[in-house]
Amino acid sequence: PGKIIELKEVAVKFTTDMIATTAFGLRANSLNNPEAEFRRYGAAVFELSFMRTMEQVATFFAPYLMTPLHFAMFPQATRKFLRKAVWEAIANREKTGIKRHDLIDLLIELKNSEENCSEEKII
Repeated sequence: PGKIIELKEVAVKFTTDMIATTAFGLRANSLNNPEAEFRRYGAAVFELSFMRTMEQVATFFAPYLMTPLHFAMFPQATRKFLRKAVWEAIANREKTGIKRHDLIDLLIELKNSEENCSEEKII
């Protein structure tokens, strides 16, 4: 009673939890832990700077500039975190045999459909 709740932040944390669960089958726990990794790296995607703005503009309006200018859709730390999270989720699913009919299951199917399918091709 009488406690002020920042509704925008609650909505962002809830959305982060839903994306982590539905796309990756992972528990982000953003609502209970403000320092949760998914939340921290997810927030980094939306941090604005001049360079990030240029990268975002190039992504949508001049994608041919992305490689020569070494632009990226996401910050490197976020890419590294997501790559690690996805590969851990894939390994866990293959070990347990759990099927959730989500992005991870599709990536496992892709990985198993090609003999020489490397990490770079999948993610």
